Amino acid sequence: MKSLRTLLLVAAMALPALPASATVPAPLVLNFTYYAQVSENLDGNGNVHGVVQAARLDSKALLKLLSLETGIIFPKGAKIIIYPDGDSAVVDKHGEFIVDTTELLFADFGNSLFDGFFNVNTDHEKSNIFMTFTLTLDLPEQGLFLEMTGLARENFKASKPDKNDNQKQKGSIKVNVSGQGALEEELILGDGTVKLNGKETVNVD
Repeated sequence: MKSLRTLLLVAAMALPALPASATVPAPLVLNFTYYAQVSENLDGNGNVHGVVQAARLDSKALLKLLSLETGIIFPKGAKIIIYPDGDSAVVDKHGEFIVDTTELLFADFGNSLFDGFFNVNTDHEKSNIFMTFTLTLDLPEQGLFLEMTGLARENFKASKPDKNDNQKQKGSIKVNVSGQGALEEELILGDGTVKLNGKETVNVD
């Protein structure tokens, strides 16, 4: 009987190149709770008493931090966009670009597994893509560094191109993440969720 490794290698040689992560630009929806050690004391009886405090970091709070970091007051309705290459930006409610925040916030869509179908001639696709995912937040002015990682699953659909070779693409990602980092040089640990739901029309000619 052939081993699983052998079967996978044979399958890989028999198949055409599969699409990489099929992500589309999408607003970031972050719900994350981090924990920090706020005190640790030894009493007169030899007992150590520790207190850990929780704080929430969601998309709204992150937008405020990015505003402080960039020195830009964002208008009402502004949102954070994550692009397929991992770059990030803040846009207004109409989707108009305000500022590139890639140096402060970056996503890494790592190794992936493909489940579904993809037409190599038309780019028509309906799939679930499993991928490693890391969201890195580095805000030196705020003294905050945080890496959030998890296994992401993307539901992706790409229509058949129309007569003008325009194709509608839609991607939806939800990933449970855990993370660690530092706030003012003190250790923080946490967990939460990241959601990315986006759609766009592209020309595939």
